[in-house]
Amino acid sequence: MKTIYKRNKLMLAILLFCSTALVTCQKEAVKNNVCEGNGQPTITSVVNVDRSTVLTQGDYNQYIVVKGQNFCNLKKFMFNDIEVNIDQVYANNSELTVKIPNKAPENLTNKITLETPSGTVQYDFKINIPPVTIKSVENEYAPVGTVMAIAGQSFDFGGYLKGEGKVLFGNIAATIEKATVDSLYVKVPVGATQGMAIKAVDKYGTEFTYQYPYMDNTNMVVNYDDKPHAAQKYVGTDPIPGPLSGKYAHYVEMPVRDGFKVDQFVRGKISVPQDVINNPGNYVIKFETATSIPLDKAGIRIYGDYTVSPGKFHAWSFSGTRVLYTRNKWVTQTISLQSAIGGTLTMPARTNNVIDLYGVVTVQTGFNMDISFDNWRIVEKSKF
Repeated sequence: MKTIYKRNKLMLAILLFCSTALVTCQKEAVKNNVCEGNGQPTITSVVNVDRSTVLTQGDYNQYIVVKGQNFCNLKKFMFNDIEVNIDQVYANNSELTVKIPNKAPENLTNKITLETPSGTVQYDFKINIPPVTIKSVENEYAPVGTVMAIAGQSFDFGGYLKGEGKVLFGNIAATIEKATVDSLYVKVPVGATQGMAIKAVDKYGTEFTYQYPYMDNTNMVVNYDDKPHAAQKYVGTDPIPGPLSGKYAHYVEMPVRDGFKVDQFVRGKISVPQDVINNPGNYVIKFETATSIPLDKAGIRIYGDYTVSPGKFHAWSFSGTRVLYTRNKWVTQTISLQSAIGGTLTMPARTNNVIDLYGVVTVQTGFNMDISFDNWRIVEKSKF
């Protein structure tokens, strides 16, 4: 009886070992797209990962399941002309799971291509490539002859990485100094003037117009020139950081303050469209700033409706972990108008829809600050 018991234990151990080895081998085979099967591969459908919906198109970074036959020993898999690393394709003989890469093709075929040692098959499947889009501009007031940094998407698809796309100011072409998938660096061309549309035209001729025109002066409250600041303190044309479009406010604070004080760097009034009053959440306050030293302290307050709501403001605050430092480069800034009026959903009715924009530095103890401001305006918030 003891001998039989020992033999049974040995057989059980062997079976367990073989079973484990078989599972391991099967997992490894699937992982490496190696399995038993041959013959010309065929694709019958593409479905979502829970296999509940047939798909004819997909988006960047979406996982899909390709169904068919004879997928064993997969050699190549492509969306359009973009090849997916085989290590990133999980397949058996009748289906494979793969993530759509977020890379634009050179040749748009709207096809899947699958290749094994037994043959190649193609299947109609469209990738929804995001269109060329300008989402933001680092400095909307970049002077003629300087480089404007543009952030967006799909500049590879638009041909910009190979010099095939264009950026226009109005109808004037700008020189593209550098291009990446999501950014363009262009030299503002001679002849560019305030109000011109900034447009991206891809290699297919498709045009996208940036939401805000060059040197946007929509609902301009204060530009320190023809839309002056209520007080002229700090206003001028200092050589550093240098003017953008005329005079600007250059505020310098040193740590010598002896008690609570308020220093005003912007104040102006404007009559705004009714929709700004009704829906302030749809609007933002934009302005340009430049700093010569890091700003890492709180103390700047921006009041979006000072006359009507003098106790409500946006605290434009900085800290050791949130630092504003542009190295004397002008940068367009954006804050929520709704935040600057205390978060209310609407603004009280008033004569001629006049609002009073007010900005101050207000601190008990002084600290080092060197910051410049220009072009305070109220515009629709970005669509992105």
